[in-house]
Amino acid sequence: EHYALGDYLTALNSGLEQGGKLASGRVSELTGLPLELVQRNFARIPTGLFAKEFQRATGKVLSPYDATIGTADIAPQSPRDAGPDPVLDRSVPVLTSAFVAYVRDELNYRTDISYRLLNGEVTRNWDYGTS
Repeated sequence: EHYALGDYLTALNSGLEQGGKLASGRVSELTGLPLELVQRNFARIPTGLFAKEFQRATGKVLSPYDATIGTADIAPQSPRDAGPDPVLDRSVPVLTSAFVAYVRDELNYRTDISYRLLNGEVTRNWDYGTS
């Protein structure tokens, strides 16, 4: 945490390439990710990249919601995780039930429309204004 709030921020503030060069060694050391991967990403490691790469050698991918939980990587050649998330997939039914109960019992709102916490169809078809 001390590094992230100090020298890492200072390095990143020096620009993309320069900051990447300055910080890559320490970021690799702290994260356990290969130095080449960290350098290629200019020492900026998104959650999804860490989840995909941290246990690559064991054929697993981590949950971005809880990095202590890994599952088989069903698409090891893909740069992104393509499989289900063990934490998210188990959380959705519980969170959905809790929300529906809250709306029904606390807010006294009733509807025949089913509530979907996450809607993959909507997500896939969402127009982010880039088309």
